[in-house]
Amino acid sequence: MVGISLEIAAVDASAKIFWIKFQTAWLLPSATAVTCFLLEYAWPGRWLTRRNLVLLSIPCLLNFVMILTKTFIIWSGKGSVF
Repeated sequence: MVGISLEIAAVDASAKIFWIKFQTAWLLPSATAVTCFLLEYAWPGRWLTRRNLVLLSIPCLLNFVMILTKTFIIWSGKGSVF
């Protein structure tokens, strides 16, 4: 909610892009945290092994790296989306 509010309040385009990146960086970790909570609630100790936690964290880390290095095509603005 903070990211959305600050994105709306931003005046220039670079500030809006920063807040969009901020929201995107927190989207996957929050979804992963909810997934971990539900798996642990459903059957404690069965689903959340170290291996599964590492596998669940890989997409979050890749997303964060793509945002930092600007290799994601949406952030670079070069080329076509398709």
